Amino acid sequence: MSSQKTTNSQTDPNNSVKRLKIVKRNFVLMAVESVILFIVSISAFVYGYKLTQNPMMAVLLFHAETDMPQQSWEIPQQKLDSYIESFLANKYEPINPTDFENQLTKPTNKRSFMITFDDGFACNYESIKRIYSKYGIKSVLFMVEDFLDKPEGLTSSQLLDLQKNCGTFIGLHGKTHENLIERLASGTDIGKELEDARTNLSRICGKPIKWMSYPYGANNEEIQKAIAEKTAIDLAFTIEGGNIALTHKNLAINRYMYMGADSPNRNDPLIDNLLPPEDYRNGSLTITMSIMFFFFAISRALLALKFYKAIAILNIKL
Repeated sequence: MSSQKTTNSQTDPNNSVKRLKIVKRNFVLMAVESVILFIVSISAFVYGYKLTQNPMMAVLLFHAETDMPQQSWEIPQQKLDSYIESFLANKYEPINPTDFENQLTKPTNKRSFMITFDDGFACNYESIKRIYSKYGIKSVLFMVEDFLDKPEGLTSSQLLDLQKNCGTFIGLHGKTHENLIERLASGTDIGKELEDARTNLSRICGKPIKWMSYPYGANNEEIQKAIAEKTAIDLAFTIEGGNIALTHKNLAINRYMYMGADSPNRNDPLIDNLLPPEDYRNGSLTITMSIMFFFFAISRALLALKFYKAIAILNIKL
């Protein structure tokens, strides 16, 4: 008797109709979910890929190379070489300083980097020569005028040798190495001081000096205005990290400054964060997530197919 009731319930048209409605509802739900997940996965993949291809133009700043660093801005030779090799391994192309201004106005869709040194310490001479000899990379040297031909600084002959034989691009790092904002507040005519230093350095180098970097990175709108109105300087570099392929100001060009692990300024943008660049890391993560969504979409599509087959079977029975 009980088996007869079971058979009757299974063949009851009302039950079959109810089951069909449930299966259809599940089919629609799985189909809609799979379509949404496919759209999300494809969109995320495209967005992630575009992120990985974003151009990156980075200017690196180093100060002094030494085997026994005593200051946070001093770097061992092995560490400096490791950075260069890592940039090359991450498909960055070295920028020839003579091409830099052209790339600023016409950025490429590539990753590129330029090496700069500040101050003009005596040790900069061997560092720049080694980088050029070992990697074929031309550097930029921002020279403090008052350091030239002093015990702690380069000699005029060394400066000319770097310029002539290593393709080094010479820029100004101020007359002194004092904070320009503080000097301006003390009444110094910053524009005149920088132009006089630029003129003297141009005479020594035998060619016009058109670039400078701010000592300590210190600058403001008033200093930039003085430079624009009273000097022949075209580009000025800061120590604020940033991708200058995306945005830049000619008198406030970002650079990534090397600071050692014990630096109090470790929260500043770090060179290490460029290996690989942040957009590439975010793009890679987005692509990984898109693949996960793609497999979720497939699983939902397979369930939708299963429900579709069940609908066909139930329709036949009805």
